[in-house]
Amino acid sequence: MLRYTPEAGSCGRRLLAAGLCSLALAGAPALALDYRVSGVDGALRDNVRAYLGTPPKEGAAVARALEAARGRVSEALQALGYYRPVIELRELDADGRALGPAAAPAEVARLEVRIDPGERVRLGAVQIELEGEASGDPALTGLVEESELVPGAPLDHGRYTDFKRELQTRARARGYLDGRFTRHSLRVDPAAGVADVELVFASGDRYTFGAISHDEAQLDRERFEALMPFAPGDPYEEDKLQQLGARLRATGLFGGVSVVPEAGRAAGREVPVRVELVPAPDHSLELGVGFRTDTRGRISALWRSPRLNRAGHSQETRLRWSPVNPGGSTVYRIPLGDLMRDSVQLRASLEDNRYGDLDSRQTVAGVRYENAGEDWVSSVGVRALREDWSVLEEEFDADYFLPGLTLSRRSRRGSVVDPTAGFSQFYSVETAASSLGSDSDLVRLYGNWRWIASPGGPNRFVGRLELGALFGSSQRPETLAPSLGFFAGGDQSVRGYEYQSIGYEVLYARLDAPPAGGTVGGERLVTGSIEYQRYLNDSWRLAVFADAGDAFVGEEPDFKVGAGFGVHFLTPVGALKLELANSVSEANPDWRVHINIGAEL
Repeated sequence: MLRYTPEAGSCGRRLLAAGLCSLALAGAPALALDYRVSGVDGALRDNVRAYLGTPPKEGAAVARALEAARGRVSEALQALGYYRPVIELRELDADGRALGPAAAPAEVARLEVRIDPGERVRLGAVQIELEGEASGDPALTGLVEESELVPGAPLDHGRYTDFKRELQTRARARGYLDGRFTRHSLRVDPAAGVADVELVFASGDRYTFGAISHDEAQLDRERFEALMPFAPGDPYEEDKLQQLGARLRATGLFGGVSVVPEAGRAAGREVPVRVELVPAPDHSLELGVGFRTDTRGRISALWRSPRLNRAGHSQETRLRWSPVNPGGSTVYRIPLGDLMRDSVQLRASLEDNRYGDLDSRQTVAGVRYENAGEDWVSSVGVRALREDWSVLEEEFDADYFLPGLTLSRRSRRGSVVDPTAGFSQFYSVETAASSLGSDSDLVRLYGNWRWIASPGGPNRFVGRLELGALFGSSQRPETLAPSLGFFAGGDQSVRGYEYQSIGYEVLYARLDAPPAGGTVGGERLVTGSIEYQRYLNDSWRLAVFADAGDAFVGEEPDFKVGAGFGVHFLTPVGALKLELANSVSEANPDWRVHINIGAEL
């Protein structure tokens, strides 16, 4: 590496001048030295400014900075492979006049750094070798194959250092705890403009997992082992330790989880693992307030008991009040073999809701088995539904016994609350039969798909599609329980329309009054949406969108179309959205305001 040594006499004169000026300037406000860098841009310019550091204010510090400037600029350029630069330094006063070499530091207001970086050094011979078991490990050989340290690549000292660090880190994470570089060098020949790399990493033998210990008073051995992503004797991988910690935390049974590999206690090449579990509080109560255009303001309370016994039983009871759909629900969860994947859930709920022109009250009790696989979440169960509703002045009620199943999957990339890409899908089917105690025969199918794509830059697209179909015995549409029919409209459906206001229109004949119309549930549902979003910065984005859909009876939908725009503020719990939309399908429609908060997936 080339270095520049300032002349000792010049340094002495500057420090002496700094001392003589310090008393004269004692009462004056200090102004920072101004650096001006020209001749380079981008990463090279940024690196030069970083090496020069924060401009100093005091006289002695200014003197030291001026004397060190040339050397620091040279080091900044060399770090990125420029070993033959031409560097010109000019010292100027506050009026922009050039100063001579004998000027006092206090007179220097600006240091101009003009750089001609010259030709960049490039890599010549590159030798990267793995010795030991790691030579057959794809996780490490792949890292070597994908390395940017290749002949002809521009020299970047940071890239060389980062690769060495990443190779050592990944080797340790893969269980090569004795791994080390037996040879490591970066030889630069500035005159030839070439740098040669030699790296030889000796991994030694790979370690394995030893005994895994935990407090069985906190979780019995059978359920603990069902969560284990590895077993004693398996090759050591830090990712597996992190998976175990994540699974234990996701159970909700523990207030704290630590998974500690005890390499210092390794017997031979077996690393014991200690799992520390801190029990979660027996009960917790959460209160919340919120607002959505569809459901208006709401107040909620959640009582959670994450661990009722050693078997891992838990319960959640939620109460919710809003002008549109007040209600409450409780779930008692009984885990089966795998605490994370398999459970039986006992469910009950009571809810009021408004569908179109129908006011409905639903009482539900049921049992469900749920399996959360690596990719898909599936459930099968049965629920008993008692529903009472009114249409104008006519009262209805119905009882249903509904076996059914659901299937869902969700993937995303990036932030949980603001992913850059993702796709979710949900499917459900329910049936009812009069022979099993229901008031009618029916089959209800429903599907929901949502996707997110970010093609690049500040651009983002969000799409949504809903399909539903109801097959059953012939009956008047208004005699079908509203919660089993289909409705559209609202900020999660067709914006520009009121919440669940799109349905099947019926006309009621009355004896002593003119006929009256009303909206009831449809037998078919089709809705779709496309939205373009553009980020202004990390906290704000703009959106334009178009929605379309219908809930109908028969074969031909009469699509209602809404369009609008909005502004989104990104919060830690999702985007707070203020959107304006109106109907494209109606003459002279009113603009509707939609407000909600949350993530798209």
